Amino acid sequence: MVEVVGLGALNIDKVYKVERIANPGEEVFIIDEHISPGGSAANTIYALAKFGVKSGFIGIVGNDYYSNLIIEEFKKVGVDTSKIKRVNGKCGEVICLVDKSGERCLYVNPGVNNLLEINDDDIEYINKAKILHMSSFVSNKQLEEKKRILKRIRAKISFAPGHVYVEKGLKEIYDILERTHILFLNKSEAEKLTGRNYREAAKSLLNIGPEIVVITLGSEGCYVLTEKEEFYSPAFNVKPVDTTGAGDAFAAGFLFGIIKGYDLKTSARIANKVASLCIQKYGAREGIPSKEELEKFFRDEF
Repeated sequence: MVEVVGLGALNIDKVYKVERIANPGEEVFIIDEHISPGGSAANTIYALAKFGVKSGFIGIVGNDYYSNLIIEEFKKVGVDTSKIKRVNGKCGEVICLVDKSGERCLYVNPGVNNLLEINDDDIEYINKAKILHMSSFVSNKQLEEKKRILKRIRAKISFAPGHVYVEKGLKEIYDILERTHILFLNKSEAEKLTGRNYREAAKSLLNIGPEIVVITLGSEGCYVLTEKEEFYSPAFNVKPVDTTGAGDAFAAGFLFGIIKGYDLKTSARIANKVASLCIQKYGAREGIPSKEELEKFFRDEF
């Protein structure tokens, strides 16, 4: 039986290291490239499985080469792929440009992700798990699909809306926030979503429904708020190579701590460590530590 189920887009990430992000009409050279499976919730589930957490995923892929790669990469770390649907077509694709400082910009082609429909078997599968971790889809149809199933979900909901859902506005994701247990946002997303500074944003979001609001602050670490606790957890001082997937890695570290029964401060510390390792390599998954590396961190840190 799985402990965590992911629900979100399944993409292939094509990451290109460039001298700098080009302005309109400019020509900039590509220094290096890296291709790997991605998708926000998918990256988090991949990491959790690599940490030894029993994990599964609900999503959809096509019948192209990259769709096969997505499935095989999940299987390598032990993710249950039995609920990933296959259809004719191409998987989602994200083109990511990363400059020398590690900053990035993204271009998204959703592919077959827009065709996902969640059925009764999927809901039964989710309800056998402890946590459902959700991220965004580009299509409004998929957002409405999430809202449709909420009342039938008994698992605790972990939600990372990301830029796509934040841009849709608070009203559009309010129903999901009401049912959310753990909410993950970065500083700019929290402020964009609420129109307030991130600390006030966290307070207002906590009043909607989440029991734990976690806001990542980049090189400054993270801020965590509950009804009983409020604290910062500092980041690890590393030089970023590529920030792609940093938030997904952070969520995996935090959820790992929660699943293993650690307190929030320990969970936040684990999350910051996992994120720091992620950003030292290209792509969202290359820098994810193994279970053994995570255990070594525990021995050294705690």
